Parts: sequence; C-alpha cells; structure tokens
Amino acid sequence: MWYRLPYQASCICLKAIGLNIFEEAPGYPPSRTNGSSFLSSRPHAWHFSPITVIVLPRINIPVANRNHMKEKSRKYPEGHFVGMWMGICIAVLTGVWIPLSFALDTPGLIGIGPAIGVSIGVAIGVSVEEKYKKEGRIIPRTKSQKKKQSNAVLAGIAVLVIAFAILLLMFLL
Repeated sequence: MWYRLPYQASCICLKAIGLNIFEEAPGYPPSRTNGSSFLSSRPHAWHFSPITVIVLPRINIPVANRNHMKEKSRKYPEGHFVGMWMGICIAVLTGVWIPLSFALDTPGLIGIGPAIGVSIGVAIGVSVEEKYKKEGRIIPRTKSQKKKQSNAVLAGIAVLVIAFAILLLMFLL
C-alpha cells in the first residue's frame, strides 16, 4: 500500500487544481462527507477514470534496492540510452514549447520544441552511453542487427522520397 501514496497524492493535487481524474465507484456513497480524502480507510470506494492512465502512470518507489549488485552488472544494447533520452527530451520540450508558442502568439514556431528536444536528448544519450561503454556495460550490435537497421533506414528514405514525389505531383498538376 505504501507504493500508492505518491500516486494518490498526485491525484489529490490534481483534484485541488480542478482536474477531476478520479470518481466514485458506483454503488458506494460519497466517502468524503466528513472532509477526509480518498486516502481514507476505504480506497476501494474509488476507481479512476481512463484519463488517469494517460496523465499519471502508477509510480512505484522501492524502499530498499535489494538488487543493487544486479543493477550494477546489467548490460544495455547499443543505442538504448540515446533513444531513451531523446524520447524524454522530446516529450518534455514539446510539452513546454507548445503552450509557450501559443502564449507568445507565434504558433508557427511549434516545431522548434521537438527539434531542440531531439538535439538535447541525443547529446545526453550519447554522453551516458559513452560512460556505460567505458564501464563495459554496452552490448555492441551484431552484423544482422546492423543490416536490419540499414535496411530500415533505406526503407524510410524510400517512403520519404515517394511521399515527396506525390506531394509535388499534387501541387504541380
């Protein structure tokens, strides 16, 4: 039950600012009549609306890391940290830049946030990956994986060229 506390506390904070992401389960009377929150002794009286899954994933915080030695010896495939940090930075900077561009009344600059996120994410990911590579914790790609990756890149370029040709034909004819 201790691992749900940050999740439930964040739900309470969102409820306080006006976002109702949880609702009472059918068949139960309201349990907040005495002023208590849903962290009371009846947590089963609440179920979360579907938006909760999108807004707040469940947060599990371990009390003690018993697998500390296992984590120190874990190996990662090449490109793992680059992709992870690129995704994190794209999400964060897109979430910051889109409201900022609308607030500054320049919606034409929406694309700058993801672009900056890609560059910062790649820089962080490469540095983290270099650190792990020095420690010997990066698994290099095999020849078959490299061939699959190059084929996927060529297929992507081919799709891009075909889409660009179709776009040109639509505007020229």
